[in-house]
Amino acid sequence: MLDFTILGIESITNDFEVLTPRINKAVSAGLNAVSSDMSAVLKQHIELDVYAMYDPKVYLRRSENPSYGTPLNSDENIGATVIDNTLIFGYVPTGEHSLYDEEIGNDDLIRVIELGKGYQWYVGKRKIPPRPFWDNFVTDMIQGKQAEISFVGGMNNADKELNVIQTGQITADGNETSF
Repeated sequence: MLDFTILGIESITNDFEVLTPRINKAVSAGLNAVSSDMSAVLKQHIELDVYAMYDPKVYLRRSENPSYGTPLNSDENIGATVIDNTLIFGYVPTGEHSLYDEEIGNDDLIRVIELGKGYQWYVGKRKIPPRPFWDNFVTDMIQGKQAEISFVGGMNNADKELNVIQTGQITADGNETSF
């Protein structure tokens, strides 16, 4: 027969009540670190995977001529907020260009760049290669563990005594957009 008694349950409850606000504060800091790093990694992929992989000969890029419209790598296209320990990250690029009437935006623009198909504006006879910046970004953040690294670092910066560690068990939840 197993017979035991637990003493001090009130102490465990008190410890939990003291620790919970610290954890919540650290989680918020961790998510803000992820948000900042996500923006930087996305911009890096736009530079390397989009701009550096193709040099237009017919049209003028907004990144080189911002008066034509909002460049792909602009902070205006990227939004992130942390609410109730949840990070909401969005990338909503516009295809608006003052020299062209055709406009596509949001996921349609990302898809065209990712796949190299469906351009609605004049690009001449050149074949523009697929430039999978978004898929590469998602891969870096999830499979490359960058989100976990940022999260753990942000939590530990907020409260070193928590001693948060990386487990490498970050996984996609299936709600990520991929092309």
